[in-house]
Amino acid sequence: MSQMTPQNQLALVVAYYLSRFDRRAYAALGYGSQSKTHNAIAEAIGAKPATISNMRDEFDPAFDNPRQGWHKRDMHPTRKKLIELFQDTSEESMLAMVQGIIEDRGFELPQGVIAEIEAPAADKSVFVPRGPTGRKAEEYFIENWKSLPLPASEAVIDTRDQGCGYDFLLDSDLRIAVEVKGLSGNDGGISFTDKEWETAKKMQDNYFLLVVRNVDELPRPQVICNPYEKLKPQQQLRTTVQVSWNVSGANLKRDFL
Repeated sequence: MSQMTPQNQLALVVAYYLSRFDRRAYAALGYGSQSKTHNAIAEAIGAKPATISNMRDEFDPAFDNPRQGWHKRDMHPTRKKLIELFQDTSEESMLAMVQGIIEDRGFELPQGVIAEIEAPAADKSVFVPRGPTGRKAEEYFIENWKSLPLPASEAVIDTRDQGCGYDFLLDSDLRIAVEVKGLSGNDGGISFTDKEWETAKKMQDNYFLLVVRNVDELPRPQVICNPYEKLKPQQQLRTTVQVSWNVSGANLKRDFL
């Protein structure tokens, strides 16, 4: 049985979008101020404006925006799962989804998404959101890579937007890859994407993992050469949101024939 009303399910997705993309999200929706945006969305989906605002604040600690949100308490499992589900969904796709939620009174989330969000949380699950912590760790690497216990190199190449399974490449004859992970405190786990782990397997001693602990206050770097050989992660299968953009046959005929 569903734990949230359909209105709150939709509100949760909208709140995630507002938190993750912040000013760009409010501007794209075009309602004006944040309060006007919350009021318009709440009226459209049958929720309360305070619900939109409070849910957004719950997501804020995971994203790089000016608000601190509810950073002093552990994030609710449903919020963690929603971040995991949508973290690879583009800004354009999220905007289209939110606009659909607002404009279509009969909009419903896929049952698989609802079931995944509301499933009981595993006792030993590890949640490592992508966000400010990861970016701060990457900035730490950019500023300090020459002093880290890595092979000597004259330059570093930023590969974060290339989808190659690592964040940086040391410009050397050996082609040394560096994957960077950040932790807000001194303890905690990390996660690799399947692409990253497969790349670590292929590159072996040419693949380095940099974990930056306590990244918010006094960063403590930990460098691991060949993490595929030295670490023993557990595989985790999760549902992801797959977005497609369908063009009707009528649309094709009207515009191109």
